Amino acid sequence: MNSLDIQYILRELHAQNVRQIDRENIMFSCIQAQWTHEGGNDHKPSCGVKINTSGLSPINCFTCGGDTFYGYVKTYGYMAVKSGQMSKEKLEVILDFIQIAEAEVDCNERERLKFSIKKYEIPERYFDIFGNYTEESKKIYDRFIGSIEDLKVFNVGITDERLIFPIYDTRKELCMVSGRWIGNNWEEYDEPKYKHIPAEANKSHYLYGEHLFNKDIKKVIITEGHIDVVNGNIALKQAGLNDYLVVGLMGSKPSDKQIEKIKTISEEVVACLDGDMAGRVGQYKLKERLENFLSVSLIQLPEGKDLDNVVKSGDFLKLLNERKDSLNYDLEKLLNIKGEILL
Repeated sequence: MNSLDIQYILRELHAQNVRQIDRENIMFSCIQAQWTHEGGNDHKPSCGVKINTSGLSPINCFTCGGDTFYGYVKTYGYMAVKSGQMSKEKLEVILDFIQIAEAEVDCNERERLKFSIKKYEIPERYFDIFGNYTEESKKIYDRFIGSIEDLKVFNVGITDERLIFPIYDTRKELCMVSGRWIGNNWEEYDEPKYKHIPAEANKSHYLYGEHLFNKDIKKVIITEGHIDVVNGNIALKQAGLNDYLVVGLMGSKPSDKQIEKIKTISEEVVACLDGDMAGRVGQYKLKERLENFLSVSLIQLPEGKDLDNVVKSGDFLKLLNERKDSLNYDLEKLLNIKGEILL
């Protein structure tokens, strides 16, 4: 199998620490570890698969031993099906894909199987919902600035209960779906504010909006929520700031994977998390973890406000222009603390 197909299957199986170390080998943390490794994990990747464009790809794990890539995935799949982590139907499609990819034939069939694999993770009904937010939808729930045309790059959908946000990676591949409850009364219905599909998907692996990255982007604004990202990017587009991109953590705590992604897609980072305690803690963590690698500046949002609020109030661009670099931000905080002590 070639490198792209191997890495595609590993992503679909939620393998961690996938890295091509040279022209012939890909390393990753063993996906069988929860059953076969002491402690149930493989923090230091112990699995290696050999790229072989003319046939079977051999694999070796320091704990599990050697096998072909097909045999290794098949063994994992049986354990995953038995434990309820994967459907039998999805495993069968993945194994069919590997056999076709190893034979290096019929590209159309491979693309069909890729779509089938994703369908087993994300229910087919969602594919009909993507992009169905229209002018009529605004009468139900109007949270976006700009036009329906502006929303097309996000493929936003809507149901009777939730806004639907498909999450794509930098390769523009669909990875998961987030559904945000319409309105603020989710607790009355005993529902979560956000629901992620598939349920086992890890939102901390992605940045909402990362699919919009291109070579012209020089500055990335980090925020929290989906609506913050959509309206922030529309506001930047309207202002002609085409070298900026807004992406969202889908929360206030940056993960290791998100930090690594940010390092690869930006020269400058502008932290703009919510104006509450969780947002300020997350903002500080972003600064600490990125300032040695990138130029970092920060926007301090007013108490209780988020990026969406300041976009709609017309203050976003003003706050962006007045952002503090990390050194001045630290100095200002220190002076504020000293002032409070003197008082």
